[in-house]
Amino acid sequence: MTRRRRAAAVLALLLLLALLLSAAFMLLHGAHGCEGEHCPLCALLFRAERLFGGLALMLLALRLRLPLRFVSLRRARAALCRALFTPVSLRVKLTN
Repeated sequence: MTRRRRAAAVLALLLLLALLLSAAFMLLHGAHGCEGEHCPLCALLFRAERLFGGLALMLLALRLRLPLRFVSLRRARAALCRALFTPVSLRVKLTN
């Protein structure tokens, strides 16, 4: 495993751990006794809720975008191959 892959794996695990701990925090403190308008737990729960909403939106966007991206890359690669390999560049003699 290369150094970059290890770093990517560690970062992915840290992100997953942060998400799991945030979800556990929300489950444990979801029904707390609120102290009023400036409740610190309510503020943390609101931030965690926004985080999960943003991640869900990001995953949905990636899910919808990735197939289109691969289709366009396939088309671009095919067009590039057609442009690079012409009979003239391959030195094909076209005499009948």
